[in-house]
Amino acid sequence: MVQLTRAFALLAVVSVGLAASVKRANGATIIADFKLISDGVGALNKASGDFSADPKNPTKAISIHTAAVTLQKQLQTTAGDAQNTAAISEADGKTIVGAVCAIADAVADTINNLIKNKDNFNNLPVHGVLALVCTDIKNNESSEQSVSDNLLPKCPKDLVAQATGCLNKIQAALNNGIAAYCP
Repeated sequence: MVQLTRAFALLAVVSVGLAASVKRANGATIIADFKLISDGVGALNKASGDFSADPKNPTKAISIHTAAVTLQKQLQTTAGDAQNTAAISEADGKTIVGAVCAIADAVADTINNLIKNKDNFNNLPVHGVLALVCTDIKNNESSEQSVSDNLLPKCPKDLVAQATGCLNKIQAALNNGIAAYCP
């Protein structure tokens, strides 16, 4: 019986320790995350533009992949931060929704650039590039969906419709990319 009591005590201590180690985020964390996401979308758009200017250069295509992977990692961080955030204040919510809406246009532009470059990717002397672009878009779409799923419940109610509209625009752009690259 003593060993069982000790086991439960140890389990309780471990549970408290794990609960205490969960990183709590807040509106400021999410705002900072969206700055990094914006930078990541900008880097991806620039890499896509650089490839358009030099479409026979596989190194330019690799830069697109690198930017896409970096963006996905930031989206995953943001999804986790949003999950670990309490309700977002009105002021932070307005800043976050403004950032989401600004990113929506940039994501649409980036995906359109990638779609325009499909033939250029296909003409590279490296096999599997279209499949890699497909994977990158799908991974970013999945990570963006996690951000949406974790962020919307934390937004002030009066901002949810606007945030949803901008998130839907991002989702539509990503779905266009998936339709173009993923048979």
